[in-house]
Order: sequence, then C-alpha cells, then structure tokens
Amino acid sequence: MQKEFQFKASIIIPVLNEERFIEECIESVVSNTDDIEKMEIIIIDGGSEDNTLEIVKKISSKYQNVILLHNPKKITPISLNLAIKESSGEFIVRLDAHALYSKNYVNKCIQVLENSDENIGNVGGFIETKSTNSSVFSRAVSLCLSSIFGVGISKFRISKPTKREFVDTVPFGCFRRSLFDELGLFNEEEPRNEDLEFNQRILRADKKIILDPDIHSTYFSRSTLNKLFSQQFDNGKIVTNKFRGKESFHKLRHFVPLLFFTYLLSIPFFSLFESLYLTEASLYLYPGFLYLILNVSFSIFIALKNKDILLFPSLMFVFFVIHFSYGLGSIFGLFQIEKKVSLQEFLEETFPYKSTFIRKDFGFFTNLVKFFSLRVAYFLYLFGLSANALTISSIFISSFSFYFLYIGMTSENIYFAILGYLLMCLVLFIDFVDGTLSRISKIKYKTGEALDNLPPDIIRVGSIFSFGVLSENIILILMSLMSSVIITRYIPETVENIKPKRDWIKILIGSRMSISGLRLISLFFMPSLIFVTFLLPNLKVFYSSFLVSMYFIFSLIWLAFSLEDKEFKN
Repeated sequence: MQKEFQFKASIIIPVLNEERFIEECIESVVSNTDDIEKMEIIIIDGGSEDNTLEIVKKISSKYQNVILLHNPKKITPISLNLAIKESSGEFIVRLDAHALYSKNYVNKCIQVLENSDENIGNVGGFIETKSTNSSVFSRAVSLCLSSIFGVGISKFRISKPTKREFVDTVPFGCFRRSLFDELGLFNEEEPRNEDLEFNQRILRADKKIILDPDIHSTYFSRSTLNKLFSQQFDNGKIVTNKFRGKESFHKLRHFVPLLFFTYLLSIPFFSLFESLYLTEASLYLYPGFLYLILNVSFSIFIALKNKDILLFPSLMFVFFVIHFSYGLGSIFGLFQIEKKVSLQEFLEETFPYKSTFIRKDFGFFTNLVKFFSLRVAYFLYLFGLSANALTISSIFISSFSFYFLYIGMTSENIYFAILGYLLMCLVLFIDFVDGTLSRISKIKYKTGEALDNLPPDIIRVGSIFSFGVLSENIILILMSLMSSVIITRYIPETVENIKPKRDWIKILIGSRMSISGLRLISLFFMPSLIFVTFLLPNLKVFYSSFLVSMYFIFSLIWLAFSLEDKEFKN
C-alpha cells in the first residue's frame, strides 16, 4: 500500500544572515512553481543576527505553507536533517538561499524523478553564477567561478549541458523521501561537504544522479575580497581537516590548489639550491611560468568574450585569490588538534599486538621500522598532525626525491643523488606512519585509499621511469612509462584473473616481495643504480636499459596472462 503524504514536496532552505537574498529567493520559488500550495517551504535559521528572521516571519504570514524552524548549532547538515524530520512531502528539494530558481525548477525535478525508476537518486540542474553588483571585481568573481580554470571540471558550473547526463553531483537537488530512509540523512560531521558526501553514498548504492539541461538556477557570488577569501579558505580547509577513511568523495580538482600553494612555499627552498650554482634548479620556475600563462590566457579569453578588456586585470587577480586562499585553507586543514592520549593508550588503539617484534609474518627489519614508526606517529599526533597532512607531504617529498635523483645522476653530483635517495626512504617510512595516525581518530572521513596509495605509487612509477630516462633511449623511456602504468594500476586490479597454476608470475611481479614491490625497488634496484652510476659510469646506460627491459617483459607477460585467464575468472 502506497504511503499517503500531506504535501507533494518539501522544499528545505537553510539560512544564516541572508537578509539580502532570502525574500527574493522564496518569491522565486513561489512564483515559479506550479501547484505551490501542494508543497511546503521549510526555512531553517541557523541563528541569524541580521533581519533574516523578520523577513521570513513576514513571508510566512503571507504564505501559510512557509514554515520557520530554528537550528542553534549553525551547522548546515543539522539544519537539513531537522527539516527532513519535520517535513511531510513525498519529495525533498534542497535549495540554497543565495540563489534564484527558474520557471518550474521544482516541478521539473519532480517530473524527472516520477518518470524514472528507483535507481535515480538525485536530480538537479546547472547554475549560472552572477555578480551581486555591477562592480568590476564582483563581475570578475562570478566569471572566475564559472570558468574551468577557476573551479575545475565541475559540469554544473562551467557550462550549460546540451543533453541530460549522469554526473557525480548536482547543486540544489531533488530526492525521493524513501532515499533518506534507505541511505540515512545528511552527514552532520561534514558541515560544508554534506551534499558531496550524500551524493557519493547515492553512487555507492548503485544509483545515478541526473544533470538536466532544462533545470537551472542563478547563484550570486561573493562581492568583496574579504568574503571571497573567507569562502574559498573555508572550502579548502574542509577538504583536508579530518582523518582519512576508506572511500573518497573529493576529486582531484579539490586538491589542485593545495599543490599550487605548496609550490609557492617551495620556491625559497629551490632558490637556496640555485644559490649553490646548480643551474638546473631553475627548473622550479617552470610551473610558475605555466600558471602565469594559463592565468593570462583564461583572463584575456574571458575578458574578450564579455567584450570588456577592463576585466582582464581583475580576472587575473581573482583567479589567484581563489587558488591561493583555497590552497592556504587546505594547508590549515591538514593540521588539527584532537584530544590527546598517553603513548600506551595510543599503541593499544592503533596496534593489535603487545610488541611489534612478535609478528611472525614480518621480518626483523620490517618490525623494527614499525616500532619506530609507531613512536614517530605518536609524536606527530601530539602536535595535531593529521594523516592527510603526512600523506600529502610525502607526495611532495617523493617529487623532490626524483628531482634530486635526476639532478645528481645526470650531473654526477653524488650528494644530490644521496639526498634524493634518502628522501625516497623517508616517503617509505611515512607510509608506515600515516596509517597509524588515521586509526587513532574516531572520525570516519572518506578521502580514500587512493590518496593513501599515491606516495608509494609515485615511488614505483618514478623509479621505473627514472630507469628509462637514464637509459638515454626514447624507446626505453616509453617502455618504462608503459611498464610503470601496468605495474601500478593494472596489476592490482587483475591479480585475481591469474589462474592458480600461474602463481609463479604473482610471486615474481604481483606480490609485496616481487620486482614490482617497493622493498626491492627502493632497497636494491635504485641504490644499485646509484652505485653503478658513480662507481661504474660506463655501465649506467646498460644497467638502466636492463632494468627497463626486465620490467617491460614481465609486464607484457602479466598482461597476456591476465587477459587470457579473464574467462577463467568469469
């Protein structure tokens, strides 16, 4: 028997100090929605200190289906969950007070869901970002937030879709009420990412999210430098300020500003080495030149497209502010202070054994490294360093590692080669430490195993590719690149395809102690190549060519066996 609902839809709008936009927002919903009397509009105030409450009360006296709720905790997902619990609609439409909604926005969302089966979890449209006033700066902000250079590949922001398509997220979505019964409410531990996190749950439940070209809204961007900086700083901070869990709802584009800001921080470091007359160190300027070229190019293109060349300097400045403030926020988010525990409590919480040395499945050296890594993890924990901070730091350390290895081994500077190798070993040690830091937190944060595995993957790819570069042969360089991709990405995904009678290939190239394992690469192949480079320089090209050929041959063998045995797996 189908459940009876009091309203067709419940439109929920969280607000906090929105006196400038809330009345126009509600009026756009009321005037642009057919059968609005069959829907309820729930406004959840998070403790506004301006005239927002008075405006909403005036509107609710005009429209009987406008309801005002209060959330003293001032956290958006708490407001949303409060409204869902109090609502009586068959569909839940989550809107934002900082936007206006097109003709039949709500009706079209509901229509798409009604004409779709249960595997459609969320429906939304694209947004058009507009300035709140006519100033050059405000216009530049709205244009930058609608550009791929400003916000990355965010389909609902950067262009109007030409057809209905499946995406990973949409703004201001519409859901069946039954979806919340199935998946739960919004995650109240994600105060700025509740939409992303909930949409990820939708996708993990094998449901789809629709971006419809006939559905759109108008979003008003921040109009001042302070508001823009604060907004982007908070957006960046929330990406990195919790511990890592098992799955990710953040995309690569969310971490690009962090890379940019870290690059800016690294410039003095590289300048120091340039002062030591290492001319190759000037390579560190190339990313900066690339950013400048992209910034200028996008700014000129947008200014010409809008037929206002005066926008050009403001666009360049706003792009930089967005990237800088978001990246700075991400840096701040990496550091967090948690309730501290004693070392004994820390070890009991993060390690299942009374001693690292009683583990029979690991050798003495591995257990010794684990012993020290637990103590280092506790020391970093006392200073509030998160697992994300350590993991992302190791990504940059691994990049510096190969930079110094390349400089040292091509210019025959043994000190830089040794420095690069020591940095590689540091990355491997961090791989022991960051998992411990993630386990001490009780917060389930989903940045994913992909981030955790990235530093070791960089070591694998970088080492094998370095072998190709040092061979001084373009064919071998391409072979090394192909081998590194197969070993890093393909082998872990296809290890179950291999028949049991071919376990020898797993042992040789697909296991922890195989030639593709970090231990053999970092503790034998790379140091042996350094040894050959400086003590037997005439054999450097031969040895590196041998290593590339070995990895390439075994990668092809794995590729052939995995494809041949795929039918066996099925």
